[in-house]
Amino acid sequence: MSTIRETKLILIFLALFSSGIEDVCACPLVRSPENSTAGFSIQAAFNVFSKLPFKGFNHAGFDYSPSILFLGKPGKKLNIGIDITQICLNRQTIDTTTTYGSAHFEATLNSVPIVAVFNMKIWKIDVLGGIGISHIKSMVDAFESRVSTVNWHYCYYYSFGYTQNLNKRMSIGADLKSYSFPKLNKSFVGLALKIGYAI
Repeated sequence: MSTIRETKLILIFLALFSSGIEDVCACPLVRSPENSTAGFSIQAAFNVFSKLPFKGFNHAGFDYSPSILFLGKPGKKLNIGIDITQICLNRQTIDTTTTYGSAHFEATLNSVPIVAVFNMKIWKIDVLGGIGISHIKSMVDAFESRVSTVNWHYCYYYSFGYTQNLNKRMSIGADLKSYSFPKLNKSFVGLALKIGYAI
């Protein structure tokens, strides 16, 4: 049931950006870019993510990671780009005692989502969303050896944020982000502090 719900959300998202872009851009709430000429920008961000459902404010429940956004600005109200983020999906550490002595087990599940994103400004809010694939790497360290596996799964992402231009090139801001990995049944929400540079 969860997979069906996630698939419906993805189809709705694609419909909005494939068949309804012109209508959305014509809405008076959607702001035109201050500079209508085409351009390109890079945004680097520091993210703090928490796995959903949220289980309280404790250090173990948060993950700190970087991200980078390449955004093409064709001079229209809709911008298109690529977002790349690193997220730790899960981490477990166990210290135990066996017949051979004490043993340390550590398992991590890391993800690098690569998402095609669409961005527009509604009022003064940056609205961004997209669908992509994620590089999933699992590693298990035990008995002084490491075993790792790599998989690829689809994911989707959306965010709402605010950007303040410092000058014609530089900008700073903050985003509220959400990543979902339907096949893994995992979702994350996070806050990002970002700095951007327009080319």
